[in-house]
Amino acid sequence: MTILDARTLMDRAPEYHARLNAMATEALWAHDPWVIKGPPVAHVWRYKDILPLMMESKIHYTMGEAEEDRRALNYLNPNGGGSSPTCLAGIQVIFPGEFADCHRHSASACRFVVGGDGGFTVQDGQRYTMGAGDLILTPSWIWHDHGNDGKEPTVWMDYTDMMFISWGGLFREDSDEIQQVTWPHKLPESNMRFAASGMLPVGSQSPTVNSPQLLYPWAQAEAAVRSLLQVGQDPYDCAMVEYINPVTGGHCTATQAHYMQLLVKGFHGKARRRTGYSHCHIVRGSGYTIIAGQRFDWESGDTLMIPNWTWYEHVAHDETFIHHTNDSPIREPFGLHREEVLTENGGHQ
Repeated sequence: MTILDARTLMDRAPEYHARLNAMATEALWAHDPWVIKGPPVAHVWRYKDILPLMMESKIHYTMGEAEEDRRALNYLNPNGGGSSPTCLAGIQVIFPGEFADCHRHSASACRFVVGGDGGFTVQDGQRYTMGAGDLILTPSWIWHDHGNDGKEPTVWMDYTDMMFISWGGLFREDSDEIQQVTWPHKLPESNMRFAASGMLPVGSQSPTVNSPQLLYPWAQAEAAVRSLLQVGQDPYDCAMVEYINPVTGGHCTATQAHYMQLLVKGFHGKARRRTGYSHCHIVRGSGYTIIAGQRFDWESGDTLMIPNWTWYEHVAHDETFIHHTNDSPIREPFGLHREEVLTENGGHQ
């Protein structure tokens, strides 16, 4: 198949791409250069508005037509650039029977599965089935491709550190072939090695700061945060657990920290702020977040970006699960990470 340039692909459906831009998104396979208009601002990308545009992409793009061969929409900050200065968040879908070509890149990617049936990714010869609520890590320079041998589209959130990595050189290598699955077991090797919390295989080492475990199943995350909630509610986070490197106990990647948060119905958290940028994907639930005195409503599927050193507090109308990610691993080695809680007005803005 002939690879088409971005302008040709955009000119094929200008009205479609205009609607994407109106939602603060762009097609990964075809987009204009970014223009930065100012510092990044808080924003909510609304799933119920964006998902239909994602599904409509099948009319306008056929896999294999672009160099960036992914059926994905980038989330853009209203002031230009990626969703934040260190992270590019977005949504991706793969339809039944589709395959996304194999490649690897210097940026790391983390994928939180929204839902669907039949989606999978193959990473260095091992197949990772995409189940709703699973977190799948794709560390820097790992060969990976995606496919769907099910009956429904599979949708996931992407979080890549390309905004940060591009400061020092972003590069990619493509393969002409789909990977062959060489691992003979249904579960990936790392999930077989690190099968029980608090236990490690003798001699375990983590060759890099990135976690050797690449799949974190939803069932384990939900069980962990529900168990923590029984111990008691935190006044700021209600209940929140971190996805960690099982060998080091540290963050699961070198550039992003990932968490699962549970807010009980009616919870109104106290305000805090931290250095760095955070993304909050609403796994399910509804409510709002007050950021620097402004209210941002959200519901299941929405994604919220909280800017650097900005007060925020969550309020839940219903039981709410939030996949939270931030860039604290980038700042901590340099002593640049700070957190502060609001003490005035009972801790509320």
